[in-house]
Amino acid sequence: MTSGERCVNLLARFLDPEAREAVLGDLHESRATARQATRELLLLLLYRQLACWRTSKPWLVLLAVVLPIGILLSQIGRNISAFAVMQLWTRAHSGGWFHGALPHDRALIAVACISSAVFLQAWCAGFVIATISRSTLPISACLLTLLWLFENLAWPLRSAAAWYTLAASFVLLIASSALGMKSGFHAQFIRPRLAITLIGFVTTATALSIWVDGWFGEALEQWSSGALPMQPLAIRMWPFVLSALPAFCLLLSLKSTKPNRHVEA
Repeated sequence: MTSGERCVNLLARFLDPEAREAVLGDLHESRATARQATRELLLLLLYRQLACWRTSKPWLVLLAVVLPIGILLSQIGRNISAFAVMQLWTRAHSGGWFHGALPHDRALIAVACISSAVFLQAWCAGFVIATISRSTLPISACLLTLLWLFENLAWPLRSAAAWYTLAASFVLLIASSALGMKSGFHAQFIRPRLAITLIGFVTTATALSIWVDGWFGEALEQWSSGALPMQPLAIRMWPFVLSALPAFCLLLSLKSTKPNRHVEA
């Protein structure tokens, strides 16, 4: 199989099975070359994507899920990844922990809580994107990745620790959301019990993240002797709360779709 044929097969995967079979059959009957087939498929996919954006669901996903998750979780994920890498890097090279404003035992708890919250929130966001607006999934996934790249590549990658931070941030947001998109794309439905369980986990992880985030504020305020006071709770909590909203959108999947397949616990 040539590279052109592999490209055609890859593009055809974005079509529904019935449409894919019909389009590939027409291209085969017209004896189109790989380059011509690639061009025709790209034009068809572009036309279908533009047509899908005439409805309200893609815009709902864009404004309520992709932009908040892409911006907020990229920042939260990168910050906690950088902090975790700093702890592990210091431990590996000096045998001790990073002596920052926050004690290392609390630092480990904070990393575990916030990382778990980011991973679960990103998975739920990916699942919601795939179930509510499956037809615009490629564009939504690309926009989410671009937002993540914009946040992470704004920092120079001049050391191994910076690359480790980038890898950890990739796992927390992009990899987890991709898993959610894959589950939502193939299933398009989720068991009510599993949805409620996921919402419970996300709510718990979000609440713990808001709580341990206060540790950073208290430690920084003590370290600076009051020069850097801790922000009010309302300001500290809103990024975590907004990032958790897609988890509650799982309930929309229970009411708005009635497919034959589902995600099992």
